[in-house]
Amino acid sequence: MLFALKLNGFPCKNMFSAADFSSMVISKPGATNNTFGSLVTGANVMAIPGLNTLGVSMARIDYAPGGINPPHLHPRATEMIYVLQGELDVGFITTANVLVAKHIVQGEVFVFPRGLVHFQKNNGHMPAAVIAGFNSQLAGTQSIATTLFAATPAPGVPNDILAQAFQIGLTVNGYLCKKNFSEIDFSSMAIAKAGATNNTFGSVVTGANVMKVPGLNTLGVSMARIDYAPGGINPPHTHPRATEMIFVLEGELDVGFITTSNVLISKHIVKGEVFAFPRGLVHFQQNNGDVPAAVVAGFNSQLPGTQSIATTLFASSPTVPDHVLTKTFQVGTKEIQKIKSRLAPKK
Repeated sequence: MLFALKLNGFPCKNMFSAADFSSMVISKPGATNNTFGSLVTGANVMAIPGLNTLGVSMARIDYAPGGINPPHLHPRATEMIYVLQGELDVGFITTANVLVAKHIVQGEVFVFPRGLVHFQKNNGHMPAAVIAGFNSQLAGTQSIATTLFAATPAPGVPNDILAQAFQIGLTVNGYLCKKNFSEIDFSSMAIAKAGATNNTFGSVVTGANVMKVPGLNTLGVSMARIDYAPGGINPPHTHPRATEMIFVLEGELDVGFITTSNVLISKHIVKGEVFAFPRGLVHFQQNNGDVPAAVVAGFNSQLPGTQSIATTLFASSPTVPDHVLTKTFQVGTKEIQKIKSRLAPKK
């Protein structure tokens, strides 16, 4: 009798394709005509089988005017949101019972540390929406109100426990490295605007990582914005410390990664689509269209690191010896020196 091998409760597939690493599930707004006036749509391992074991996922959260994503926590993940449209009042509560809150606007990012109670509220007169990145393939969610007051089987948590608990307040686990911090440490406008793409490759990566968002320290998640001119490319590269998941903000891209078996997994992706690049694998994105393109990328590392294959091999300091490169690429010294001269840092 044969049994399917499973990891994390999900079957391991012998045969896979680009369809296992992409989805349009969060490309359109969700219906917000419910009690809370909001809807969370997940792009996790349930919708994208290729995320299994990769430790990253996304979600889209839509808010009607006045809608709220009520206080909740994610036991398995830190969450980082990017405001697609509208404005929100957001915040989280530390284990010292301190509220860290901020009004955030379109293009801004905000971080909610793993395990801490947090919320988002649309106090505006227009709909709002965010893209959320998590450093877990399935973050898990516990809404405080429904967890405590609507657990099954009935009657749920005994009333005397709730009565006593709410006299002393609720706390959740969490740890912050900074003794003195504020909402500024957990938000940034670093990726709110398009970057300049007038360079050799016609693309630019703008990070929203621990270098720009200090509150990310130890949280294992970050974001970036990548802008592409028509014909621009984010050339083959790797992230040694993170899996990457991108959401197409505008335009269309040809993307792909190469497995350790030297198999190319590639796909043409469009606005609203997501695609995942497993940790450590060489991957790329190219804009073959006639208009600019842009993505928001989520990483399961506070600082994923990047090694561009071409510049790493041909423009390192000190340089990789020519004889290593000629043997590797099976070409002559003149060809190697020509590539090095083109990729050398501008003086």
